Amino acid sequence: MCRRTSWGRSPTSSPASSKDSGRRKVTAREVEERRGRTPTDLVNELAEVTPPIMMLANLFDDDAWAAPAPGGYDGNMGQAVEALFYDTYLHGDDIRAALEMESVGGAGLRASVHHVAFELEKRGFGPAVLAFDGIEEVEVGEGGSRFDGEALPFVLAAAGRGDLGAFGLDESANIYSG
Repeated sequence: MCRRTSWGRSPTSSPASSKDSGRRKVTAREVEERRGRTPTDLVNELAEVTPPIMMLANLFDDDAWAAPAPGGYDGNMGQAVEALFYDTYLHGDDIRAALEMESVGGAGLRASVHHVAFELEKRGFGPAVLAFDGIEEVEVGEGGSRFDGEALPFVLAAAGRGDLGAFGLDESANIYSG
């Protein structure tokens, strides 16, 4: 699996654009709310909120998942929830990188590939096929360039945490760029 430099920044990556300053404020608030809590406290918080969230998610039918997401998110409810999985996975990977731990794959990485594809398509990227090891092919548009191999380096690059040039791409493939 992939190992990154601290905080996920490769020497050639660029910081996220200023457009995500609102996200940074929310993240800063959430970090401050949890300052001083132990890892056990944080695990318990997650364990407490997970069952009701899963119960609620199981109540959604196909129409609910396809309905517009609340809060001004540019996508449907399913895509908004997928974005939460992506954020959780990516921040978890940032933490693992800071602790010099190996990255992990699994459902979080799969959701991240789908989310990156959704965001790239919104930005007019493609057409392309994301055909990464262990994950079903995801199209951005129809056909086009094929990207394969390990998924994580591509996800990190598209999120501004890796080298887009390694994929023959420029900054326009960064989902956080203007």
